[in-house]
This record gives sequence, structure tokens and C-alpha cells, in this order.
Amino acid sequence: MREEAIVISRYLVGKQAPEDLLTRYINANAALNLQLEDQERKVWEFCVKSPALVSLLDAGLSLSKPQSILRKKIYLMFAILESSVAFTEHFLPQQRDLLWLPYLFFRLGFAVFKAIVGLVLIAILIRVL
Repeated sequence: MREEAIVISRYLVGKQAPEDLLTRYINANAALNLQLEDQERKVWEFCVKSPALVSLLDAGLSLSKPQSILRKKIYLMFAILESSVAFTEHFLPQQRDLLWLPYLFFRLGFAVFKAIVGLVLIAILIRVL
């Protein structure tokens, strides 16, 4: 569970969360009884071993199964990180100028691409695993 928390925190903010936040994630997971089904567990275990795939998995699940336990786990860590003073710079709005718009449109297009690739990845992993 600790490794899972590390992978999700790195996915969300680009670095490992401090130990107290990892513990908070583990305790919240147990309290909420976020148990993965066999199929989801196999896919998740594969992604934990290949953390670069977590963003694709998340993007694909956002379209195919938005209420999945895997997404709830990501939401849980998001809430924990967002409430931490250590990560406020990741969640507070920032002043941007108009030159930032092309970058925003690129990121939006890339998000659509990741969602499509994620859907394909999920389908492949379900069949292979």
C-alpha cells in the first residue's frame, strides 16, 4: 500500500509525499475499504511496476469507468496532497498571461490523446493479465 501511495503522489505532484501523508493515505484507504476487484488489481499492480503508465490508466478510466476504485484511490491521494501545506503551489491558482493559451490548448489535446491511448492500454492489459 505504501508503494501505491508513492506512485500516486509522484503521478500527481511529481515527487514522493512525506511519510505522514503516505500514512494518512494508507489509513484512509483502510477506513474507506477501497478494495480492488481482481481485474483492477492486476492492472494496477502492473502500473505500479511501470509508473509511467499511471497517467494513461487514469486518463483511460476517466472515460471508461470514472467511478472505479482505482480513480477513487487517485482522488483520495489528491485530496490528501491538496490539504497539505507542503504542496500548496500545485493546487492554488496562478497568474497567467495570454501567451500561456497555446500551451493550454496543447495540453488539452494531449489529454485527449492520453485518454485514447489509456483506453487501448486498459483493453490490452485486461486481456493479457
